[in-house]
Amino acid sequence: MQVAIIHTVGRVKDAIEQYWNNGYANKDAQVSVTHFLFENFLTDLTSGQYTFSEVFQKFEKCIFGLINQGFTVIIVSCTSLSQMADMLKSKYNFPVLRIDAPVIEHIACDFQRIAIIYSNKAAKESSFNLLSVMARRPIDVTFIDFTAIGDGLNSATALEKTEIFEQLRSLILNAEVVLLSQISIYLILKQYGFNSDVLMLDSIKLGMEQIFDYYH
Repeated sequence: MQVAIIHTVGRVKDAIEQYWNNGYANKDAQVSVTHFLFENFLTDLTSGQYTFSEVFQKFEKCIFGLINQGFTVIIVSCTSLSQMADMLKSKYNFPVLRIDAPVIEHIACDFQRIAIIYSNKAAKESSFNLLSVMARRPIDVTFIDFTAIGDGLNSATALEKTEIFEQLRSLILNAEVVLLSQISIYLILKQYGFNSDVLMLDSIKLGMEQIFDYYH
C-alpha cells in the first residue's frame, strides 16, 4: 500500500515522519509512506491573494497527480486544507483523508465542554464544522486564538513565558478537553514545555493510525 502525506509546514512534516519511522515503519514493510511538503498551499490560502476556489484548483491538481502516481491513500496533515480534502474524497470516491478527523470524532463522542486552539480562520472553521457534525450531544465550544500566544513565546523571557502559560491555562480552565486544531500548535507548546491539568489532544497518533483502516 502506497501512502502519500501532504504537509504545508516543515516542522510538522519532520515530526510526523519521525513518529511514523519510530512507531510503524519497520513493522509492516507492505505499507510505504512518502511525505510531501507543499508550503505554498497554506501560504496561498491565508495570504488573501487567492480565492478558496483558486487554491482548491491547485490542490486538486496535486491530489490528482498523486492518484495517477499510484498512491492508494492520501493524508492531509494541514487542518486549513481539510475542507478541500473532504471535497476531493467525495468527488473522486478516493481516500483523501484529513489527519484531524479521528481525534475530532473521539472528542465529539466523549466530551461536551471543548476548547479549540487555532491560529487561522480556515483551521478554526474546519475543526468546528466537523466537530459539530460528529457531536452526539450538545457541545459547548470555546475558541482560543493562538497567534498572539505563539508570537509572544518566540521572544519571551522566562518570567514572561510563565505569565503566558498561566494566561493560557486560565482560558482552558473550564474545558474538559482541548483540541489543538493544528499540529504546529502542539509542537510549539511541546517545545516550550507547556503542561496543563486539562486533557489536550493533537491529531498525530489517531490520524496516522487511520492508515490501517485502508490496509488490505
